[in-house]
Amino acid sequence: MHNESLQLQAALDQIDEQANRLTRRSAGLPAMITALLSPADRKLFSRTFADLTAIAQRPIDDASLREVGEMKLPQVHALNCLKDIMTNSRFSAAVVPYQDPVMELAAACLSSKVWAVRNCGLMLLRACINRLDSSSSLPRQDLRDQSLAGGEGKPPPMVAFRLLDKAVSLPGNDSHGTSNAVEDIFAGLDLLGHAILAGSMADVAEELVMRQLGNPAWTVRDHAALLLATRIRRVNPVTAIMAFLGNGLAGTENRVHGVLLCCRYLLEQGMSIVTETELELLLDTLIRDMTHANGDLARHSPYVYTACMDVLNDVASCILERGWSHQILKTEPFTKRIRNLPMTNSQHGPQLLRRILLHETYHILMAGKGLPTGGEVAADGTSQLIDNIDALSFALDVLCQKDCHRSCATLPIFLAGLIDQAYERASPPQYVLEQIFTCLTRILEHGMAIPLATAQMVFRRIDSAELHTPRELRNAALKLQASLLGVIRLAHPQPPDYQRQVDQWLRVAEDSARDDLDFPSRLSAVTAVSTYIGHMEDSVTPQQLPGIRLRLLLLLYELLNDDDEDIRLEAVHAGRRFKLHKTSAMDNLGYCAVAAREEVLHELKRQAKALPELTEVALVNVLRLGHKTSGIPGPAELGPTALLETSVASKLGSIARKLNDLFAEERQNLYVDDICEINTWTGVLDGEGIDHLALDVFEAVMKWTLDGLDTVNDTLETQQLKAPSDQLRSLTNQSTTDLKNQDVASGACANRSQLCESLFVHPLSVTYDHEILVVLYQVVSLAGVLYRHDRKAYREKLRAKLQRVQEVCSSLPVNPVFLGAVERALSKPSR
Repeated sequence: MHNESLQLQAALDQIDEQANRLTRRSAGLPAMITALLSPADRKLFSRTFADLTAIAQRPIDDASLREVGEMKLPQVHALNCLKDIMTNSRFSAAVVPYQDPVMELAAACLSSKVWAVRNCGLMLLRACINRLDSSSSLPRQDLRDQSLAGGEGKPPPMVAFRLLDKAVSLPGNDSHGTSNAVEDIFAGLDLLGHAILAGSMADVAEELVMRQLGNPAWTVRDHAALLLATRIRRVNPVTAIMAFLGNGLAGTENRVHGVLLCCRYLLEQGMSIVTETELELLLDTLIRDMTHANGDLARHSPYVYTACMDVLNDVASCILERGWSHQILKTEPFTKRIRNLPMTNSQHGPQLLRRILLHETYHILMAGKGLPTGGEVAADGTSQLIDNIDALSFALDVLCQKDCHRSCATLPIFLAGLIDQAYERASPPQYVLEQIFTCLTRILEHGMAIPLATAQMVFRRIDSAELHTPRELRNAALKLQASLLGVIRLAHPQPPDYQRQVDQWLRVAEDSARDDLDFPSRLSAVTAVSTYIGHMEDSVTPQQLPGIRLRLLLLLYELLNDDDEDIRLEAVHAGRRFKLHKTSAMDNLGYCAVAAREEVLHELKRQAKALPELTEVALVNVLRLGHKTSGIPGPAELGPTALLETSVASKLGSIARKLNDLFAEERQNLYVDDICEINTWTGVLDGEGIDHLALDVFEAVMKWTLDGLDTVNDTLETQQLKAPSDQLRSLTNQSTTDLKNQDVASGACANRSQLCESLFVHPLSVTYDHEILVVLYQVVSLAGVLYRHDRKAYREKLRAKLQRVQEVCSSLPVNPVFLGAVERALSKPSR
């Protein structure tokens, strides 16, 4: 214990020695002191705390600045040490008795003339507030009957009151003014937001916070308004609003603005309990307070009118949500008078104009008048939204946040009309189109109906060919089109171009799903696919849309192998919408992506049994592995012929050139390994056979595989020649001599040997390098399928080459995974 005390004393001495070396974190001094302190030694902890507090309370040495030219501030180091102690979880129980005095110390530092001290005091106060929240369950002294007078260790409300009172009493500040005063007010308000208030303490807090509603700083007014509405309010929100408005909107512009901000926060709190009568009374009172007796508008700044319109728009949103009569919203004359003010055209007017146009939009939605139908021109308010891009973007943002999840029959029609007009009159900025698409998608996802003709009109307007840049717009359009196709599918009869529309949408979805570099694109693709599947009927789609279900299943199978869990979970959800689970045992597996892939594969085999499409898809899925995945189309639209153009030697050459790359391109970390994928799809080929392949495709596959086996043999035999001498003794001299003679005789073999040697980077063998193993495994597995299902013309060639591979493997340290593939390939033919 004595040793620890000496070490702590040495650490405290460093505070003075390093007083003129100020850094933001005090150069490790706080970390050193917290490491030496122990919460178990209460006596040493208390003494250290007292020493740090004493250093922090020292007066600033202005003389050193004048004499030496630099200021020594040990107070900064001490405050940083106290802050680290307060934030360290090891001391959570030990610091409880010191919370109040440390909080008072931090508040006192806010009035320092030195910025560094004020800054450290503010950080210490923030640490105390955080500690106050975490220790709120611990017993504290009763605050009900304490007065403002008190000694050291005042509780948090008292410290907050002092900060707010100090700001008010500063001479010449008019309650605020200087930056120091604003810092004090912010700290006081923040502290009150976390303190426990009751009885007379709450009354004092309400009075002090009410004063700040007229603060010149907008952020202070907003903070005070939010605090009054959420923490200090002790009556019904609507009652509190009426109390504000009952006294009239009198006082300075700042005060009126602060009161309106508070009314909006209060309305937000009471939105779920307000009645139709109360809302109507609130509207009448607010409009009366904003106008003179003769009906003229009271003179206010644009920001006061803006705050007033925010309240009116929240009221309109509430009426729309509850489905109340739009006649309650008797605001049209009032908003027209505001709109005719000259200030709407000034530099301060755009914010106000946005809210006026939003309010007019609410009128259109509630009354249903002027909504576009079948290509008619929309109401004047809608047209002005199209002309004012900023106002349109603002309105869409508010509607998307507040109203898209609500039952409003006119909103999807309104948004569809916006899309139609936007394309008809002038193409709006892409970010606005993205907002409209997102808003309409959310509405449709919440089950709101949209007329069939309207859905068809919107779908025709969206040209997928123009939506590839930026990705965000394409992703939003992809999800919207999925919902629209679900609506159009219900038409009887379906439109003649419906299959073409689905095919066009699905191509974009497949392209987005394979965008390895952009997670939002893949997430949008799987979400869109899940949405469309949710609209499908199993009894209708296979007959009317042949091939679409197969492509959707294949796309789901790929998405279930994504490296991101969110995408896999959404893909599992989409699979459940396909109703693939036939047994309760699968339901017990929950969101298991591997189990879902098995279900999808089972469904693929069932749906496409004995169809050439499944055989070609399986072949393509085997051949695609080992290629650079980005830019390779999916199996639904890529035939095997294009993949067969890349030989095995070419694949291995590409791997060899990149083995020593310092900055290799990162590949998506697939959920299921390539080896498992090869086993899966060669299993499908084994089950389905290869009789469905066209003769020219079969011949091309056979040639590719035979050449590939030659390359595999050359690679392994070259490895064999470089093996240690004790391994070479197991080979016959004849075979070694033949190999050497072949290499010398043929220039092609020499080049192949050079390629093979460049692959030898793994200390065991080439079969232990994953990328090389995938290519070799791919060739051998495909050779096994052909060997078991081949017409007799090539069977002997395949068997001879596979046996040669097996012989070489027996004398090399070959990866057991590869050796197992060779043995399975030579298994007895099925026919």
